[in-house]
Amino acid sequence: WVTTSTSTGRDRATPRLDGYRATRDRLFDTIAKTKTRNLAVLTGDVHTSWAWDLPPGADGEIWSIGPEQFVGYLDARLDEAAFSDDGWFKTGDIGNVDPDGFLTITDRKKDIIIRGGENISSKEVEDILARHPSVMESAVVGIPDPRYGEKVCAFVIPRAGASIDLDAVRAHFAEAGVARQKTPERVEVISELPRTLAGKVKKYELRDRVGESA
Repeated sequence: WVTTSTSTGRDRATPRLDGYRATRDRLFDTIAKTKTRNLAVLTGDVHTSWAWDLPPGADGEIWSIGPEQFVGYLDARLDEAAFSDDGWFKTGDIGNVDPDGFLTITDRKKDIIIRGGENISSKEVEDILARHPSVMESAVVGIPDPRYGEKVCAFVIPRAGASIDLDAVRAHFAEAGVARQKTPERVEVISELPRTLAGKVKKYELRDRVGESA
């Protein structure tokens, strides 16, 4: 992921990376030093197309704009949801910019779990699960709940010779001091995760799988 700002050349505006730097400790979290005219972390109402900048460290949807941005989809019906009225592209990524100007992508908007009105990052839950010694890999999705709207469901691949269940996951999250609402309320043990050809987990298939077994 790269965010560009523009510098005026002799004939045209050309994109350039603005102040890239990353330390060893922040290599996988740090993307680029950014300028707000080309990137903004926003929250807003997609029905009325209003939005506002969030303070440093607060998660929101990442919008971008620039001279090399594509102008629209072949199917023009998709453009209304993808672009703001003034041309900003709604990436669908969730992230934040820290006080030093570093952008961190934390999740996908469609993968955010809304439990009782609170946004829960599926990636945050997956990162906590990854620290359990019996967990090789996991994917976290939101599933319907009659009381809270959604609840956290974890699909877990255990390490060879290990076992994992809901009680073990609950104990792990309690020991880590994680808020109770972020703790998985359902655990599905599986042998492999469904993936696209590019290797991305098909979370919609996992949601459908839970629905079929409900």
